[in-house]
Amino acid sequence: MRCPICNAPTEVDDSRTRKETNSVIRKRKCFNNHTFQTEEKVKRDKLLRPVHEGRPEAAGTDVPGRAKGKA
Repeated sequence: MRCPICNAPTEVDDSRTRKETNSVIRKRKCFNNHTFQTEEKVKRDKLLRPVHEGRPEAAGTDVPGRAKGKA
């Protein structure tokens, strides 16, 4: 996303989910220190779900390392 004031690239400082409106409010800051907020709304009837930290385990992690990829 670009800054609406100077068109510089931005980064997200904070994100909050609003369950009442099914939207996400993001506080953004551009590289020229302009700050602004954006609101993202979901078009469908599905509600937003919290993001789980960490990565899911890869398939086949229970197979010993030397046996992976062997036929």
